[in-house]
Amino acid sequence: MSDISRGLIVRIFIILVGCGLFSYFMRDISFEYSDILQFIFFAALVCMAEFFDITLPQGGSISVSPAIILAALLLLPLSNILVAAVVGIIITALIRRKMVEMGGILFPIAVTSITICLSGTIFYLLFYLTRGRPYQAAPGELGLFRDFLPLIALCLSYFLIDVGLDQLLHSLKRRTLFLSAFIGGTRLLGPIYAALFSVGILMALLFWEIHYWIAPLFFIPLLVTRHSFKLYLDIRRAYYNTIRALASAAETQYPQNCGHAQRVASYAINIAREMGIHGRKLELVGYAALLHDLGKIGVDEDSLDSVLETTSQDGEPPHAVVGAEILEQVEFLRNASNIVRKHHRAFDGERRSEADHPIAARIINVASYYDKLTHAEKPEKRLTPNQAVTRIRKQQGFRFDPKVVRALTNILQRRGKLLSFA
Repeated sequence: MSDISRGLIVRIFIILVGCGLFSYFMRDISFEYSDILQFIFFAALVCMAEFFDITLPQGGSISVSPAIILAALLLLPLSNILVAAVVGIIITALIRRKMVEMGGILFPIAVTSITICLSGTIFYLLFYLTRGRPYQAAPGELGLFRDFLPLIALCLSYFLIDVGLDQLLHSLKRRTLFLSAFIGGTRLLGPIYAALFSVGILMALLFWEIHYWIAPLFFIPLLVTRHSFKLYLDIRRAYYNTIRALASAAETQYPQNCGHAQRVASYAINIAREMGIHGRKLELVGYAALLHDLGKIGVDEDSLDSVLETTSQDGEPPHAVVGAEILEQVEFLRNASNIVRKHHRAFDGERRSEADHPIAARIINVASYYDKLTHAEKPEKRLTPNQAVTRIRKQQGFRFDPKVVRALTNILQRRGKLLSFA
């Protein structure tokens, strides 16, 4: 089954589950006069919050609406907030004219329904177990310290379900392992969700004291939180664009290698994910892979080879030494310098420390060699993925790390680019 078909099936399944949960919880809906006012109020807040979204680096977006929905979950019956959230999403989609984009509006409604229904049910269940009576979403019901466990469970389950569904589709789209994508998404989005949930709980606690004035009082902190996270992502994006520019500069001296750094970075990141590397370490692998040939800027390998090799105890190629020395001058890339310095070092099978022979350097070594085999300058010298992996496997254990070779093989097999090896 192709990844496109698998992704479509998962998307349809999520839509069916979401619609089923929405229909089930809508059986007990009932609106009194005060409920209608609260419903309109929170539906409007959700609609406003959906407009303040942030595009994420790996695709998708996040808005400040989780804070509004969490507050509403603590104030309204589950069925009421379910309808309010759905109405807010639909109004936003109508205004943005996105009803027919990406399979229509059913998918975001389904994800929201699943997240609200499951996290709300977990909260109600834990409230009943700790208090001995059902949660009625009435004034004075919620206590920050008395209901600490149900609140933590509500926030945690909401986060895990919301991020989990998003990363599941992301992993299918990018053909990566779900666990690695989920851990990466958790590290990136965890702080912003924690801030949003904190504001949402405070909104719920103070709602019965100041009522609808919580909108201007708490929407400003939500926008500040959103702005801070956007600045953080902009800085990360600026770092990445700077690194890509440096990688492109290194390739200008060797036009035949155009695109080599970007391809090696893609291979290296996927191999690292396959090996269970995530978070900051995964990001460092990507940076080092993009810049592994940085030292070729202005370096004539033929004339400087004998001079630079004498300055290296392990005989690293001249461009690796120069590239490492350049990166050591940049604070946020300093940790990548040792990776770049040793990315050509052969794997000798001995147990070496991470500082002596980083796993990222071993990954880049395999990724770079695979790309050179499959993207040789002369077409007659280019190898197919099967031929390239066969040649790499012949050298595993004394030039390449067998674990890295195995990870590359698994990735190519999963993508259908490689026949199964015995």
